[in-house]
Order: sequence, then C-alpha cells, then structure tokens
Amino acid sequence: MRRAGFIHGANVTLKTLASPSPAPAPKRLLLAEDNPHDRFLLEECFVSASIPVHIDWAPDGQAALDRLLAQTETYNLVILDANLPRKAAHMILEELHAAGRTAGAPVVVLSSMVTGQRKQNLLDLGVRAVLKKPLDLSEYDQLALDLNAIMSAD
Repeated sequence: MRRAGFIHGANVTLKTLASPSPAPAPKRLLLAEDNPHDRFLLEECFVSASIPVHIDWAPDGQAALDRLLAQTETYNLVILDANLPRKAAHMILEELHAAGRTAGAPVVVLSSMVTGQRKQNLLDLGVRAVLKKPLDLSEYDQLALDLNAIMSAD
C-alpha cells in the first residue's frame, strides 16, 4: 500500500536550497559637506557602485567636530570637505589632536584644489588621503570605489 507523499523502496536525495548570504551591513560614514549638490552626488555614487553605506551628515566643520568629540557613533570612514564653514578640515583635525583624540576612523579630505604643502599638512595631521572633488559625474563612481577601498583596508 502506498501512502501519499511517500515513495516505497526508492532512494530519494533531497536537495536543500542554500539560504542566501545575508547582505553585508552598511558601512557608516560621517560626511562633512556644506554643498548640498556635492552631498547628493556623493551619496548617489555609493548607490551607483552598489556599496551599502549609512551616511551621517554634518553641514559644517563645527558640527563634524562635535560629532567626533562626542563619539556616540562608530564610523568606518570620515569624509571632510577641506573648506567647511565654521571650521575647516585642518582645524577639526588640530582640535581633535589637541584634545588627545582621533576621528576613530580613517579620514579623507575632499578638495577642489589641492596644493602640495596643504596636502602634506593634512597628511601630517593623520589624514589617510586627500582626494580631488570630481568635476565630472563619471568620476564619482571611481571616487566611491576609492573610498570603499579605504574603508575596507582597516
């Protein structure tokens, strides 16, 4: 007698479907950028490159410094516009060092104009990289990949 759902005498191998790997948790960034257009383009370049990130935004240098000093969040990367209102990037870094603190994450400074001495001063303050702000939309995808590489290096 056969019962429904049972094959008598047959060797049956059940193939289980592998459960999909969970999506990686988004990396957390602090972006200090006063230009809403640049902020939007930077956020979109991560989406375009399929890099999951959660971005906390600081509209000026003082807001960025306050977040970094409070250390209520753990960031994978801190991105500072070089010329922020209220405090420029180098001032943020100098104040962190004076307080005996670090950003707690790699710091990248974005600037539309990077000179040799200015870049060296930022690197001396512990900045991981000083990158030129893209002038063309197509350059934003490469920027996202470069920033992801810096986050993944730690």
